[in-house]
Amino acid sequence: METEILDREFLKTLTILYVEDDEEIFVQTTQFLSRYCANMLTARNGKEGLDAYTTNTPDIIITDIQMPVMDGLTMVEEIRKCDSNVPIVMITAFERPDYLLRAIEANIDKCVSKPTLISKLIDSLTFCAHRLRTERERQQLLDEKKILLDNVGVGISFAIDRKRKWVNSKFCEMFGYCAEEMADVSTSLIYPSQRDYEQLGDEAYAVLATGETAVKYQQVKRKDGTLFTAKISGTAIDKNRPHDGSLWIFTDVTIQKTLEDKLQKSHDLLHSLSIEVPGMIFQYQLFPDGRSCFPYVSDAIKELFDVTPEQVRDDDSIIYSVIHPEDSEAVASSVRDSARTLEQWEYEFRVILPEQGVQWRYGYARPAKMPDGSVLWHGFVNNITERRKQEEELAQTHQEMKKSKETFKSIVENMSDRVWEVDRQGRYTYSSSRVENHLGYTPAEIIGKTPFDFMT
Repeated sequence: METEILDREFLKTLTILYVEDDEEIFVQTTQFLSRYCANMLTARNGKEGLDAYTTNTPDIIITDIQMPVMDGLTMVEEIRKCDSNVPIVMITAFERPDYLLRAIEANIDKCVSKPTLISKLIDSLTFCAHRLRTERERQQLLDEKKILLDNVGVGISFAIDRKRKWVNSKFCEMFGYCAEEMADVSTSLIYPSQRDYEQLGDEAYAVLATGETAVKYQQVKRKDGTLFTAKISGTAIDKNRPHDGSLWIFTDVTIQKTLEDKLQKSHDLLHSLSIEVPGMIFQYQLFPDGRSCFPYVSDAIKELFDVTPEQVRDDDSIIYSVIHPEDSEAVASSVRDSARTLEQWEYEFRVILPEQGVQWRYGYARPAKMPDGSVLWHGFVNNITERRKQEEELAQTHQEMKKSKETFKSIVENMSDRVWEVDRQGRYTYSSSRVENHLGYTPAEIIGKTPFDFMT
């Protein structure tokens, strides 16, 4: 029930193209559908529908079959030449076998018989919305993890219906292809024969349907034709629909030990850096609805803010509870400004901790806009309490020196004798006002000169 509600809400954000030539059905259905989607595009025959699709690229298409100028099936077949993914719902009063066969070949998502039952039409649209929502959620997940996946030592591929939708840089390096060459092509490309491809698919997808990870050692083929043995591990995003999305990891077992050593060293290095770096490193995410959290933060947060990484992983409000009340709103405002301008965030602020008392912190991070509209920062926070304390002490010393100098000057200016100061070259750097009584020059006139300049 919760999934259906999410799908219905998601449907309200989509654009639907409705193609129908019957005037009465067109008017009734258009009025009804406009309440269930964000935007409504309409056409009265297949030719108009094809033009509307080309111009606007709707999210879902609803079409009748028999129409003048161009029928609905011909329109769909033309659309499928350039877009194999857009969900299509076919409405028809006919049950001719040739229509059904063409609909199957055109990969129609749903068929609704005339006279159309509104409930069936909404169920079909909800089905399509669910598919689009899960696909976009998967894509968002892939985008968020792409940086991490591109820097691991194994080849990674995401596939839908045994077509590769994304590969990481290591996969490209392993097989000798660029990412563009692998996009939206059959996964059979890397297998020595069609039989190998089909055998692995039969075995692996049977395992994926159980929710388990499929693992197989298999010979695979590089672009240049050379073969190597890889360990292939696959996991379905949804075990009930394994062909709708699966993640595959490829490891060249001939260098497996070397890769394991490198991965371990990288892990040890990251762990060592997170311990040795004088401060905490973090990812901070601000969502369009105002939610914010730390998807990743090093253990140093315990010392700097007296909280654990787990406490801020989903909600960062506890951080603001330890920021000094006089600084809290300013910190929040600086974060919002950085999110709005996408300029670096840099701020010094105070925190109040139970055992440490008032402490100073310095934060720096760079923001990036995410596909879901959120902003993700990568940065660090340091303890600058000692530095701020030294700056305050220095400022206080400077103020005291200034007062002392003013006191000294006041005493000197009230003395009857002339008082002066010279540098190593004998040039006057200071002189009391009494110099005018002795030499006939003002203090300003002798500064920078030597006594010899006044000898005649």
